[in-house]
Formats: sequence, C-alpha cells, structure tokens
Amino acid sequence: MKNAEKYDVDLRKIVRDTVLNQLLKDAGASRSRLKIDSGKVTFDKGSKGSMVREFGTTRADGGFKTLIQKIPDTREEAQLLPLVFPQSIEQWTLPERYIEGINTAIADAIKKAEECNDYNTESIHLEGNELIAFPCMKKLLKTGANSRYYGAVSITLLSSRCGLPWTTTEEHIRQFFSKCVITAEEIELRINNVKTLDSSGHRFHVEK
Repeated sequence: MKNAEKYDVDLRKIVRDTVLNQLLKDAGASRSRLKIDSGKVTFDKGSKGSMVREFGTTRADGGFKTLIQKIPDTREEAQLLPLVFPQSIEQWTLPERYIEGINTAIADAIKKAEECNDYNTESIHLEGNELIAFPCMKKLLKTGANSRYYGAVSITLLSSRCGLPWTTTEEHIRQFFSKCVITAEEIELRINNVKTLDSSGHRFHVEK
C-alpha cells in the first residue's frame, strides 16, 4: 500500500471497477449491452460529479437523480419517477475471489505507475511558465475536448505547478469550456469541483 500512495494509485476507483467487472462476469452480463454508465463507477478521487451525493440534484432537462426500489419489467418514463433518497448504505462482504481480483488489479496499477515514473514531472521546476508554453495545453485551450472534466483537472493541476493564481487558472478553464459542448450550469459545477485540487495531493504527470 505504501507504493500505491507513492505513485498516487486510486485504490477506491480500482475496487469499484473490479467489483463491477466481477459482478457482470458472475451474471453473464455485458457492460456495453446493458449500456452501463461507467462514469458512475470509474470516477477518480478528484471527481465529484458521479458520487451518491447527487441524489435529488436537478439536471438541465428539469429531471433529477433518484433511487429506484426495484427493476421494472418495462422502461419507465424518467420524468414520472418520484424523488426517493436511500435510507441506508448497504455494506457487502466480498467473496474471496473478489478480494483476489482487487489485489491483482492494484498490483497491476502500481506496476504500471512504476514503469511510467520516468514520465513524472515532479522533479522538474515549472514555476513561472504560462500554460500556452506547453503544446498539450495550447491545443486543449484552442480546441476543447470531449473529456471536459479531466481537461479542467489537467489545467488546474498544471497551473498549480506553474504557480499561477486561481483567478488565472479559472480564466483558462472557462476558455477551455468555451470550446466544449457544455451548459452554463455544468461549467459552474465543474469549476467548483476542481477548485480544491490544489490542496488535494493530486499531481500532474505525463503518461506513455
């Protein structure tokens, strides 16, 4: 576990994804055929948009996230579902094969991080640089990206490494979002989510 911390391996994300994969395997089900929203499972520790706290949160179309008590025989109209909050959080005792799968996935993630460590920029002094000095950021700010949240995360973390104040960082994030397909409500949510990353212990690095 010390190496997991050293290389900033997201243990909770690995556990969630590994358990989902095993559940699907046991059920003989397909993630793609079921059209599972993987973002509700694979969000990382810097992301807040897919967490349980969003039960009841209104969406741009006027709907909201709610809890369903059972799987219906036919698909119901989302707008007709009542707002239901979970009364408790169920805890599972995972079978041994699930634990073994989780341990293997963690070991694989640590090995990958170790192999990519040459690409970590922690030892490089970036203070005093502007974001557009980095080709990847220059392109991101010019064209936007489909991964809107992670684009904002990258801008925030690299801005921190460069010693830029939050006011400047926010300007860059808004410039990035101006090139993306995103609502005004979503922009404010994502800016609020990434604002605390400077003090979260996350690191900006380049992978193979």
